[in-house]
This record gives sequence, C-alpha cells and structure tokens, in this order.
Amino acid sequence: RVFLRNFSAFSEKFRLFVAGVSPQYRRRAMGTRIDAWLRKLETLSNEELDRSAERAARSEKKTAAWVIGHIAEISKRRLEETFAYKGLVDYVTRRLGFSEGEAGLRVYLGVKAAQFPQLIEALAESRITLSVAAVVAKHLTPANVEKVLADVTGRTKLEAQEYIAALY
Repeated sequence: RVFLRNFSAFSEKFRLFVAGVSPQYRRRAMGTRIDAWLRKLETLSNEELDRSAERAARSEKKTAAWVIGHIAEISKRRLEETFAYKGLVDYVTRRLGFSEGEAGLRVYLGVKAAQFPQLIEALAESRITLSVAAVVAKHLTPANVEKVLADVTGRTKLEAQEYIAALY
C-alpha cells in the first residue's frame, strides 16, 4: 500500500516536473525514475509483490473502462471530426497514442458501450476482460445485455466464444 501511494505521489510530481523540460532530459529523467521504481519492486516480498501486481491489474482494468467510456462519449459527439481527424480510430491512434490494434478494439467497444453502458460497468468491475467484451459486444441487444454479461462473467475469451456459439 505504501509503495503504491508513494508511486502515485511520484507520478503526479513527475508529470508536473516533465511538463517544463526538454524531451532529451525528460527521457533521461524518466529512465532514472523507472529504474528506481523497478528497484523498489525488487525489494518487495513475494506476498507484497503479488498484492501490488493485483492492485495494478485492477487499476489498469478500471482505467481501460474509463478510456472506453471516454471514447463512447467522443463517438456520440463526433469529436474526431471537430478536431479534424480522419475518423475515430485515427483520433484514438494519433491523439491518445494507442497502436492501431489497441485503437480498433477500444473504438469498437466504445461504440458498443455508447449503446450498452453495462459493458463499461462490467469492464470496470473486472467481471469481463477486454477480449471477452470484444467477443460478446457484437451479440448484445437491449433484451439480452444483462443476461449475456452475467453469463460470461469470469470466463476466458475461448469460453465466451463457446458461449456465443451455443446461443446460435
């Protein structure tokens, strides 16, 4: 807990620090800070490292859901056009810095989440993964969204594919 609190404080201070320095110095400083952070991980006991990794993964999943929620709203407002991007994938790739594959998945889920906000909730609560969301999103309807998301909770991508196949 102390490590993550220290890391959060470090992240904010570092973000403010790098805002006003040259890119070369920023890269050098970031490398030094990341080295220190990685050395800190080496000092954790196995149990502390396991708990820290679990908290980090949970945080990453919530952040992914938050990003997808943003993309859903950006899609509804058609902001990619307002800001002169070729499309939503272009916006997510160039503006948000995701790879093409990451952007495609997030845009697809964002568009679906605009129709079915339950998708974001399931992602944020770690009931489903991004991969499972991608499998089931195409098959969601207003009538089945709650049941499908409940049925695939905790399943792997393969299990979700098998579940969808059994529906048809």
